[in-house]
Amino acid sequence: MKLGSNTFSKHLKTDQFSEPLIFWDTSFPAAIILEIGTRRDAAIYFAEKLLKDNVCIAFSTHLCSEMVNLIVINKVMLGEGLKSNKEAKKVIDKDPSIISSYIQDIHEAVDNFYGLLGLFKDRFYAILPTEPVVAKSIVEIKTKYKLNQGDAMHIGTMLTSQQRDIAAFDDDFYKVDGINIWCKY
Repeated sequence: MKLGSNTFSKHLKTDQFSEPLIFWDTSFPAAIILEIGTRRDAAIYFAEKLLKDNVCIAFSTHLCSEMVNLIVINKVMLGEGLKSNKEAKKVIDKDPSIISSYIQDIHEAVDNFYGLLGLFKDRFYAILPTEPVVAKSIVEIKTKYKLNQGDAMHIGTMLTSQQRDIAAFDDDFYKVDGINIWCKY
């Protein structure tokens, strides 16, 4: 089953779409899949609105690997009774085999993530950030706004694609001029 479209940023231009388009940062689907409480409720509400309004979604392909990494960390953190992702990362780094205890939970969360993407059917675009202009933009954004690599990759891909709207819960995006952050809770 093919879900959505993979494309390069040069093919993703606003005039291609009859529906509106919004980029996703990893914090948005992570809130739906991994969290409980107010932020999760806000993310679900917004996702339902995007679906109802036939909004297209786009994201850097980096989002998928970030989600899988967050899922693994989250499941180890919860399973081991740890208080933070940072603690879980240390445990995983020390003994990667600990992940095997949580494979079923990890698989379920990964299935839920891809199920979320599947709700958008042919209205999502996974952007391959491999063009030189995107790579240059990522470096400039990372340096200018002091963002981590993942956030710079999302913003660089988005801005190079001539898009300005992003669904995110990441406070670091407020540092970036010229973008519209949705999902404030």
